[in-house]
Amino acid sequence: ILLLNRMSDEFEDGEVLAELDDNDVMPPEDESDIGEDDDDIIIDDSSKTFHQHKEPVFAIDILAETQVVVTGGQDDLSFVWDAASDTVLASITGHKDSVVVARFSPDGKQLLTADMAGFIQVFDTTSAKLHWS
Repeated sequence: ILLLNRMSDEFEDGEVLAELDDNDVMPPEDESDIGEDDDDIIIDDSSKTFHQHKEPVFAIDILAETQVVVTGGQDDLSFVWDAASDTVLASITGHKDSVVVARFSPDGKQLLTADMAGFIQVFDTTSAKLHWS
């Protein structure tokens, strides 16, 4: 959601961002859930999937110039990824509740993670050291 919010002002209403074909539409897993309207159609237009989280992901941010991604999730963990190689660069632990904020500073030199319990960690991205908690 954070990534989408950051990009939302770059596109005009109604602008086509991608063309989908029949291979992009997936039926619901349970056929009994199919209704009479199109609300049951699931479109999977993801271009990248990170599999390290064991529970839902609530936060994501990207440093576009380096393709480094940070994610935070319900598993109380945050991960820093190299999007080009799908490699985990760092695992961030210490949170006691779901990580709901995972953001790089505008200059990319700091990384902040925060959980629902109010615990905040700030890391220096050049040294990978905890700067503040």
